Order: sequence, then C-alpha cells, then structure tokens
Amino acid sequence: MNKKQATHLYALVYPIIRNKTTAKKLVIDMLRNDQKLGEKELARKAINRAIETVKR
Repeated sequence: MNKKQATHLYALVYPIIRNKTTAKKLVIDMLRNDQKLGEKELARKAINRAIETVKR
C-alpha cells in the first residue's frame, strides 16, 4: 500500500461520502483488493463504489 495512493483516493472519496470512517474503510479495502490496477482504474473504481455507498 502506498501512502501517496491512499491520500489521493481519500481526497477523491471523502467529499462524496462525507464520513471519515466510511471513507477510510473504503480506501483501505480498495487498496487491499485491487493492487494490480493502475492509479486511474483504481480511482474510477473507488469513486463508483463511493457513489454506490451514498445511494444506499
């Protein structure tokens, strides 16, 4: 896990979710599961998952 990637994903996801703990859990989960993806694909997946989380 790269701190730079985690910070970047958190900065993208937090304004959508607006909950620190949920955003943190989502970022950690995304970085653990999708380590072989590039940064752009990982960012897209994280944003889509954040939007799904907000819709629930």
